[in-house]
Amino acid sequence: MKTVATPRSARAPGLFLALGLLCLGTVSGPVHAEGEATNPAVRERMALMKDIGRNLKSIADMVQQKAPFEGQAAQAAAGTIAADAERIPAVFKPRESDPASEALPVIWEKWDDFVAHADKLASAAKAIDATSAETLAAGFRPMAGACKSCHDSYRMDD
Repeated sequence: MKTVATPRSARAPGLFLALGLLCLGTVSGPVHAEGEATNPAVRERMALMKDIGRNLKSIADMVQQKAPFEGQAAQAAAGTIAADAERIPAVFKPRESDPASEALPVIWEKWDDFVAHADKLASAAKAIDATSAETLAAGFRPMAGACKSCHDSYRMDD
């Protein structure tokens, strides 16, 4: 059976913390991929998204108390997410494809909106305050929400 690339449907509100684990495919490998990407441009953007996902997961684990709270580590992870998010437009600018990619072609049709999502993620990551577990959790929600809102529109359904 062939999988059709469709935007993620609106989902009932759930735990923002769970978003962190789902954001950017950090829980499991790509569902639609036929293996590793062979296109270098797609490999680069997939590596960037995986880096964002790894860092988001490290923060999510602290917020969910699956890992001890470490303010400096959380702040560093948020800084990496912010820097990576600022690179999203550059790595997606080339309209490249690969069977392993989960990026929907609508990205390039709605480029300004896609870039606005990346900007929102960068801003949310820069706003993270990791001075306490409580402030980290408060900042995590908008950051995870930025990931989810972009995935809902621009990534294939899982």
